[in-house]
Amino acid sequence: MDFVVKRIYTTPQAFIPDTDDPYAYVPRQEDPPWSIGNGWRLDFPGIAGDYLYLWEGRMYKIEWEDDPPDCTGWCVPPQQPEEEVFNNHEGDHFRLMKHVDGTYTLYLKDGKMCQFSSYGVIEWIRDAHGNEIHFSTNLQSDGEGHITIISAVITDTVGRVISVSRGGVTYGSASVLILIVFVLTLVLLRYKRSNK
Repeated sequence: MDFVVKRIYTTPQAFIPDTDDPYAYVPRQEDPPWSIGNGWRLDFPGIAGDYLYLWEGRMYKIEWEDDPPDCTGWCVPPQQPEEEVFNNHEGDHFRLMKHVDGTYTLYLKDGKMCQFSSYGVIEWIRDAHGNEIHFSTNLQSDGEGHITIISAVITDTVGRVISVSRGGVTYGSASVLILIVFVLTLVLLRYKRSNK
């Protein structure tokens, strides 16, 4: 299983009026756990609020449900009492389970499994052959229930260690800085009225 670190940009779902400027609108959405600034995030799966974030910017609103009563052979693994489940068959086919202890397990169509903490932060990814990528994260809370990943140490399937932070990625003695520059361009148009 390959391990790739990349960043992607996702457009917010909605915009709401800015409280300081009635003519300005600000993005309104739950920030994914791997957010690195205004729409940019590292391309790892995560859960924030009512949304499941997958690779390549794909995002699904979680709609918890119970398995149908006739779901004996095709609902794998079976739902246990007091667990919640979200079966998705539009776009990506997957099964997301929320366990009694608050953790989550995602089962993907290709046989991959992802384990998330109760905060929705990825803990490991396992492919159909048993290869695993482990994530050890350093989290920060803002006191209002929003969790931000400050840094992570990731161990790939052959034991290589990669450090990831908002500032960049380090592997051995090599490092790559992540720099996102926001450019605001103001164009001032002047009109000169002519009486000709």
